[in-house]
Amino acid sequence: MDFDGSFSRIGPHATDTLRAKVEALAPDDWLEDAWRQHVYRPHRESNTILLMFDKDYRHEAPTTHAAHARFDAELQSVYRHLNAHYGTGYPVRALFARLPPEARVHPHSDAGFSLTNSHRVHLPVVTHPSAWFTVGGETKAVPYGELWEINNQREHSVYNQGDRDRIHLLVDWVIPGELRFFRPEPAFTVHLRLAPGAKVETPLGRPHLVVVTADDVDPVELELTREIEPLARWLRMQRGPFTARHLQAGVPSLSESQINDVLDVLVRAEVVLHSFRAFTP
Repeated sequence: MDFDGSFSRIGPHATDTLRAKVEALAPDDWLEDAWRQHVYRPHRESNTILLMFDKDYRHEAPTTHAAHARFDAELQSVYRHLNAHYGTGYPVRALFARLPPEARVHPHSDAGFSLTNSHRVHLPVVTHPSAWFTVGGETKAVPYGELWEINNQREHSVYNQGDRDRIHLLVDWVIPGELRFFRPEPAFTVHLRLAPGAKVETPLGRPHLVVVTADDVDPVELELTREIEPLARWLRMQRGPFTARHLQAGVPSLSESQINDVLDVLVRAEVVLHSFRAFTP
């Protein structure tokens, strides 16, 4: 979620029991699910254990995975802490992210309705002073056993310069009714542009599909629905940056929620790039 700053310290949280359980995990536990690393290229050097997660990045009714039960007491303690800090809310995603020595999370900013409208909270579980976290140009080593929110709408990255793993618990905390996506204020208009070499086309012999491609990006195949077809035609004509307002004006047959759903898919696939800063055409 966007806020005035890059890092926001929530406060200390007892983490020793959680750390002991995490350090007892087997190496194979970190390799069971590599979906996030394959889909989101900035995270390709990391490993994750999904605790509460849905691939459609929903904003409510999250799916709790089996691994959550192994850490349930410790996670419930974190949730209570966040509930007390932010006010009544709920976790919509939770996972452990491990970054091995000399590995990086490459610069990116988070996109999509739910990631934009949830508080991205980090709890360092295993860390050291050479695990560098950069958000919005500000770099720090986030201390062990402290809850911090990061501004995930600013460009952020991680570099583990040490010789040990860096493991964080990530929780996306939702406060019902707190919405900040596509703000109306001009200073916070969401600007988007197609990735270099982007093409949107219906392949011959496959009229039920729209294929979106771009340089250095794996092709994305989308079912040719009533939402996709007019949006694909509009995207074919784009050369410079655009905003959601431009898209809504260009495709008035679609509602804002329908446009957001399609953009979420294309942004996650890195075919559509986005920022809260204006792009130079």
